[in-house]
Amino acid sequence: MSTKQKLGLALGKKISVLYHLFRTRIAESIADFARQLKGRERFFLQGTLIDDGIQITFRREVVTALFGALLAEHDFPGTKIDFEFLTPDLEDACVSIVRNSFEDMRFWGEASVARYLIGYFGIANRAGGGDSDRLLLRLLFNYRYLSKSKHGYIFPSAYYSYEEFIRNYVFPSLARVEDSIRDETFWRRSHFFRPVFLLCARKNWKNACKLVWAEFTKYIHADVKHLTLWSTCFRPDEQAKWIDKIYDDVAIWPEVLGEAEEHEPSELVDLFDGDVFLSLVFLTYCPFRMNLSTILTIDRMLGDSINLQDRARFRTLRK
Repeated sequence: MSTKQKLGLALGKKISVLYHLFRTRIAESIADFARQLKGRERFFLQGTLIDDGIQITFRREVVTALFGALLAEHDFPGTKIDFEFLTPDLEDACVSIVRNSFEDMRFWGEASVARYLIGYFGIANRAGGGDSDRLLLRLLFNYRYLSKSKHGYIFPSAYYSYEEFIRNYVFPSLARVEDSIRDETFWRRSHFFRPVFLLCARKNWKNACKLVWAEFTKYIHADVKHLTLWSTCFRPDEQAKWIDKIYDDVAIWPEVLGEAEEHEPSELVDLFDGDVFLSLVFLTYCPFRMNLSTILTIDRMLGDSINLQDRARFRTLRK
């Protein structure tokens, strides 16, 4: 094993241990922030692009994800820790902020999609019902809007931040020599369109999926598989295996449903011993580590449709 591999493995284990040691403290800090924002949600969500919009947008995304992670605290066997400090009024404040952030969504790149997905998981787990359904549909149809652009649309991968996007495409005079974002082509290539689509298929939303199918088939759907535990903490991961998928023009609904239901258990969730809360907090700051198996695994763990077979399959991975 090379020095880099040893360093990556040690770092991965250390991050996992530290996250578990400070799990409750992390959650308390997020709840503390919710307490400060309670009653001032709309004020926090306001901001224009010219004055403070760059910082506001980033903070809004991160807060949406962190509150979503807190709301996604779940009852999966062996990982439940009661968050007594998450009182009903704080929970309502978190739900309100996540909902409102979707109303004023800045859909600028795939890192934003990753964080909004975390917010969706939180609402689906706590509020549920029509609220979470509307949030997921907004993500789905935003991709449809992007694909209708005749001249292409700059939609950076999750490896790039909002600041880099603004610096290079909104205020190009601020671009830096070392910025690599302008060297890549992102048009009609996506990491998260496919997972969002399959989440909708998992709900059997055939009509909604049918509406976006024509645009969906025009995309190259990229997914990444991290082959080793130690490589999880490197950006980019030189050992990762990239898998591109292109769909046929004709959709066969049973095959789509089968793809939505059958997936590999997430190795990243396994890194955190099946703890959804810690996995989502990690992904808030490392959205480039979110992939198809992670999204579908977390959805399965949080969803009402989890069954004994899924639990057994995930426990087998953890042993």
